[in-house]
Amino acid sequence: TYTNALATASAGVPVPGCANYIGGDVWFRIVVPASGNIAVDMNTGVMTDGGMAIYSGTCGSLALVACDDDNSVNGLMPFLQLTGQTPGASLWIRVWEYGNDNNGTFSICAYNPSVAGAPANDNPCSATPLTVNASCSFNTYTNAGATATSGVTAPGCANYLGGDVWFTVTVPASGNVAVDMNTGVITDAGMAIYSGSCASLTLLACDDDGSVNGAMSYLLISGQTPGSTLWIRVWEYGNDNNGTFSICAFNPVVAPPPANDNCTGATSVTVPVSGCNSVAGSIAGATMSSQANGCSGTANDDVWYSFVATSAGASINLNNVAGTTTDLYHSVYAGTCGVPGAALVCSDPNSSTLTGLTIGNTYFVRVFSYGSTSAQTTTFDLCIQATGPCGTPNNQDYCVAPAQLTQG
Repeated sequence: TYTNALATASAGVPVPGCANYIGGDVWFRIVVPASGNIAVDMNTGVMTDGGMAIYSGTCGSLALVACDDDNSVNGLMPFLQLTGQTPGASLWIRVWEYGNDNNGTFSICAYNPSVAGAPANDNPCSATPLTVNASCSFNTYTNAGATATSGVTAPGCANYLGGDVWFTVTVPASGNVAVDMNTGVITDAGMAIYSGSCASLTLLACDDDGSVNGAMSYLLISGQTPGSTLWIRVWEYGNDNNGTFSICAFNPVVAPPPANDNCTGATSVTVPVSGCNSVAGSIAGATMSSQANGCSGTANDDVWYSFVATSAGASINLNNVAGTTTDLYHSVYAGTCGVPGAALVCSDPNSSTLTGLTIGNTYFVRVFSYGSTSAQTTTFDLCIQATGPCGTPNNQDYCVAPAQLTQG
């Protein structure tokens, strides 16, 4: 039994990301046993609703490994289990009270668990292979008893808090793979796809609710190297309703990428002094550019446009949006393709305003669906209007240069 009465917030440590942490934390340290497996459980005292996070590293430089809110069998207290840790290494345990408004005593223990109940594909190097079929054919699996995977880039979506299981697929000759999920005990899932090797994985894409099957996940990855291996990470949103789910991998029919799939093929849009030339656009068949995004959303179905500024300002509008999603995102860059610099505009609404443009310079507009599913067929009309002197939309009939003015 310990207490967090009068405890303060710890500065300079990555936020735990669960259980409503707002300070009042206390710390413990454990040494990983020879098995590489540890479990940490908590019980109630004055505190009846706790939060717990485990960190690796040193006490002056900590990296978040996992966080939990209510997974203990002891009321609203947390429980965490990790496997595959380095024997002899130190792990740090951060404990706080949910909301920091009922601090006091609690109980905690650490032990070397038997992980026989963990799924066989609990870690990437023991991933279950999925057959890439011509169409989706679901098979049922479970993440019951799964632990958090350490040392892999966090997926970044769908509230990942551990409890993940792993699959692999071999990329077919087309270079395209789609992975879909369906409900079971799990009704809200997250999924991420990685490239590399099981010991060194690189995140490619992450999805929360892209499937047509409720709040389950769907991802389509195109342009991959045939014969290469991709790793699929699956978890339950929030790690609080683990159990069965279904998953399939298949070779999708993918539309050919549009000509403006990359910045170097950007469609040129002429911006008149007044009004706009409406240009029809589509993200059907678009793939992920190698160019950094620099904004929110997942730009894995982006298309590109360019325009030469005719005024110091411009307004951008995506009109008549229709198709598989209407949640489009657009960003604007100065510079050149491949080295665009920071985005001038990052916009989830379908309209934005630019100021401080240099007349005669070229700017690039990137349009993509906000979600991470790349199998979209959305269409839109792009309208770019000049704004400012000699270019304010809808309130100026003409504009002439000073040299054209004569007295008389």
